[in-house]
Amino acid sequence: MKWHMVITDNANFRCVIHIIQKLKQSKGDSVSVFLTGRGVLVINDEEFHSLIKELDRCVVCEFSLEKYGVKEDLPSGVDVGGQFQNAELVSTSDTTVCL
Repeated sequence: MKWHMVITDNANFRCVIHIIQKLKQSKGDSVSVFLTGRGVLVINDEEFHSLIKELDRCVVCEFSLEKYGVKEDLPSGVDVGGQFQNAELVSTSDTTVCL
């Protein structure tokens, strides 16, 4: 199964990490992530860095990076994009979850 997760806030990111790890470990499902809004603030989180290699694709919203002043270099495996890339991921996924 192909999952796509849209992360709009950093408040409950530990829960998101747990969900993604369970999907990948128990089922081996495909998981993509689009970070937008305050969700881009997890870009500096060490747990997020270790999670990236488990994702099939990770895209971070360019507008949100600018809005929240995130200027750090992005980890390897993270693409900068926008709603077009998010829509593309939604259209190719079986299930989309927005958190």
